[in-house]
Amino acid sequence: MQETRRSLVATAAISVAGTTLVVVGIAGLFLPVIPGVVLIGSGLAVLGKQYGWARRALHRVTPARLRRPSEPTTEVEAA
Repeated sequence: MQETRRSLVATAAISVAGTTLVVVGIAGLFLPVIPGVVLIGSGLAVLGKQYGWARRALHRVTPARLRRPSEPTTEVEAA
C-alpha cells in the first residue's frame, strides 16, 4: 500500500513539474525574459521519464548532434 502511494505521488510530481515547465516555456516564446525553448525542452525531458509521447516529441526537436547514441550505428563503433 505504501509503495503504491509513493509511486502515485512520484508520477503526479513528474507530471506536474513537466507540464509546468512546458506551459511556462510556451509563455516564454512570447515573453522576452523567459527562455521558452529551453523550458519546453526541459519539460519534455521530465515528462519523457513517464510518457512515451513526450520522449518522441523531445527526440523530434533535439538536433542529432546533441542526442545520446542509443546504440552503435556501425560495427566499428560497437567494438
